[in-house]
Amino acid sequence: MCYSSKVHDDPLQKSMDQMNCDLELVYVGQLCLSWEILTWFSAKTRQLICYDSQAKRSFGHAAERFQQFQVVLQRFVEEERFARERIPNYIQWRRVASNLLHVPNIKDDDSKVSKQEETDGNNAITIRDLVEVLDESQSIFRDFLFADIKSKNVVAGSSSSSSDLLSSIVTTLRRKEREWKKRKGRKQQERCRFEEVQVRVVSRVMNMSRVSVDQLLWCKTKLDAMGGGTTGEVGGFHSEPSFLIFPC
Repeated sequence: MCYSSKVHDDPLQKSMDQMNCDLELVYVGQLCLSWEILTWFSAKTRQLICYDSQAKRSFGHAAERFQQFQVVLQRFVEEERFARERIPNYIQWRRVASNLLHVPNIKDDDSKVSKQEETDGNNAITIRDLVEVLDESQSIFRDFLFADIKSKNVVAGSSSSSSDLLSSIVTTLRRKEREWKKRKGRKQQERCRFEEVQVRVVSRVMNMSRVSVDQLLWCKTKLDAMGGGTTGEVGGFHSEPSFLIFPC
């Protein structure tokens, strides 16, 4: 069961619509997964600081991979101004940049490599440095998401049996958006960034051509979780270092 914004009787048009919906689902699914992993890594690395207070571990290779992740996102946004719509452009980019939106794994450097870097006079990348790299990655992801025009202006539909759930989520979404906008400028930048991206991710899901009931429930869960959690305190608010897989 799903909410669909388009209905066609022509078989060819239906086939094309289905293909476009499938491609959109691939993009949105990867978008949601990338954000989930980024926020989970961000919370976890902050927790790990207390276990490496003397900065004995180096994360140079991980930092380098995240910087490459950032460059690909930035190039996509820059070139998209002169390209086609987001979904066709994303599919085209994935052919030449398969790591687009793929969040790198985090692993500390080999101890021998770290010692060699110190011998060569290179400064080791500590866990605190990696936290800053992850913060920058989240900011660049935010720019990538905000450049997608379908990440805002959600309109509740009324042609679905799940319309009550849909309308309820849209109401909550708009309330959450007003809340984080009020917090802007109150020295809560970390919280505002998390909440505004979370709101925009949910908005992008809601703006898909077809949204299943499971996906609506995913959106509801993400909105309900905003401001909750007790495990990872980040920038004056709490965020739970766990992720919820988007149902494709």
